[in-house]
Amino acid sequence: MFCSRCDDILRQRLEPLNDVDEDKGALYIHHESLESLEAATAEPTKCRVCSTFLDSFTSGERQAVWEQKPLEYVTTAYLCRADHLKLATAFILVVNMDDNMLTPKMRDENRDFMLMMVFQPIEELVGTYCKRPSGSSTVSEESWDLAKGWLASCSREHEACGKGSKTSWYPTRLLDLGDAPDEVSSIRLVLMASEPVDAEYVTLSHRWGQASIFRLTKDTFAQLRDGFDISILPQTFQDAMAFAKRNLKIRYIWIDSLCIFQDADDRSDWMKEAAQMHRVYEHAYCNLSATGGEDSSVSLYRPRRTDSLCHVEVDLTFSILDPQASPTRYAMFDYHYWEKELFKCPLHYRGWVVQERLLARRVLHFCRNQLIWECNEMAASEAYPTGLPSIYQNQAKARLKSLDPDTEGRRLRQLATTESDSRFFAHQLWPRIVQLYSQCQLTKPEDKLIAISGIAKRMGSIIHDEYVVGMWRRYLPSELLWFVDHHRQSNGQPSVRPEKYRAPSFSWASVEGCISAGTPVEEGILFSVKELSIDHVTEDITGLVKGGFIVLEGALKRLGLRRPSVPIDMWLVNVNGRDLLRHTDEEWGPTSLLVHLDVEQADFEVENVAQTLYCMPARQPDGRYWSFLVCLILEHLGEGIFRRLGKIWTDEAEEIDFILRRGENESLMPCQTFDAESGGHTFRVI
Repeated sequence: MFCSRCDDILRQRLEPLNDVDEDKGALYIHHESLESLEAATAEPTKCRVCSTFLDSFTSGERQAVWEQKPLEYVTTAYLCRADHLKLATAFILVVNMDDNMLTPKMRDENRDFMLMMVFQPIEELVGTYCKRPSGSSTVSEESWDLAKGWLASCSREHEACGKGSKTSWYPTRLLDLGDAPDEVSSIRLVLMASEPVDAEYVTLSHRWGQASIFRLTKDTFAQLRDGFDISILPQTFQDAMAFAKRNLKIRYIWIDSLCIFQDADDRSDWMKEAAQMHRVYEHAYCNLSATGGEDSSVSLYRPRRTDSLCHVEVDLTFSILDPQASPTRYAMFDYHYWEKELFKCPLHYRGWVVQERLLARRVLHFCRNQLIWECNEMAASEAYPTGLPSIYQNQAKARLKSLDPDTEGRRLRQLATTESDSRFFAHQLWPRIVQLYSQCQLTKPEDKLIAISGIAKRMGSIIHDEYVVGMWRRYLPSELLWFVDHHRQSNGQPSVRPEKYRAPSFSWASVEGCISAGTPVEEGILFSVKELSIDHVTEDITGLVKGGFIVLEGALKRLGLRRPSVPIDMWLVNVNGRDLLRHTDEEWGPTSLLVHLDVEQADFEVENVAQTLYCMPARQPDGRYWSFLVCLILEHLGEGIFRRLGKIWTDEAEEIDFILRRGENESLMPCQTFDAESGGHTFRVI
């Protein structure tokens, strides 16, 4: 189960490198060489810790690491308590790859190359059932029977999933799989307007990738209507159709590429159907998700490894962390198991899939190693067929389906004790959804707003609020305070604003990058939104836009941004003519406020000379939970019109006091109007 090194650490036979107490864990050198680490993963030892750690590296990353030369060690191990995981009694072993072993590209990807194993007493796992899946592939009767059981139980018992209900709404088009009881040989496209049906249908989530897909166009419409042989379709489609017919006894399926016209020179049907995509998934009996497939040319089913899908049990005594500890039997979990099995799959890097998962009542995932189930009330897998253990249930990612604003919003309201605005808790879900969505990629970047419009419609029906280009009017001032995490996209590339207009600069949708969305709050907000105007392409207010602006009232300050003399990734900030510099380091020079640009740029020499940079204090410390002053960075384009460039943060009291203080000549700032009494400038942001 463990290599000698992991066994010595877990059984505390080694002297830690540091002093250990209740608040500080024990740090150890884990493996000193790559050869030692590699040997630990081989038979007959096949250390569960080391094998799981190396499995998190792609083949390319693994090769790159193996080309590095370790200095003193390759990996470290840190043993500590797990009080923050909200488990009664638990301990953590963290294995980290030494930073010197990582290539510059791996460091830039902004992800941790680490493993976190959690040890939870067996006696606390009440109701947890774990079963190692049998068979070398997910194409097995055992797997299919389990999937049918999940569907039957959900349909029969789950209130949040519409138990016992039958759809009364249908998409414009569906694919008819024929009336043969257990096989699909030919299919045809049916139009609901002329051939209405009274039966359930399923949907398919798939990744287009590089596969050449037969699709619905004006040229293929007649062929699809007349019927055609299933063999011309990609393997993913064939498998999904066969599964629906043979195992679910469902005759109709909806697939985007075959049920929406895909003509490149005419997007009118696509625009119309995209506007009702939320209803397609909401009313489907189940969404079949080709989660593990690189593209649609591969099968739904995979050869698999099942040796690491279940937790293992081990007898340990963590006396170095708890002097009162006694020998206990623990279950050892990979804390990021659910994320690895489900989230880090090819399909979930596709932007459209976020709303497909959220809006479908039920999702059956065909993953690399097992089938996984998600519905509005339960998440399960072949390894945990009756539901996830508490260590995974407590994670936000394991509750993705319950991010539905109705169900998860209700759960948050039940946890709340003081907030009077009940819709506030549904509003709290939106930043999570935006963050998850922004980490995905779209084949067509111009679809950024459309691919999340279904969730926006669903959210709007719950919170009864006005949608504003990816944000909501009720808490719009605080939602305007989003930022791009490390000015990066999910693929490691720098964040960019697309050449083709997509959204006003004040919206996160105007940037291609990983977004940390603004949290819906009212406390500490220092400006107000006086007016807003969004010019939509169609009548769908959650869809594409071609222009827009907001009028803000707040205090404008002159701003300067310059690079320090040493080559480090930071900016020196000047507000109203004063350099806001902190202590000077002998090696690195002065430091300054934290600057988050929406899109990184080399310098602001032109803007500094032209004096077109400004900042507006936007949120101040509230004296309880929030200790920062946040300012928006704005560029003046002329005649009181600005565009957003990013944010500035500081928690230094002296800097906060200076920035909030009325400065000289603030009445001369470029704006539409100035209120001499309040010191507020009114200006437009586009």
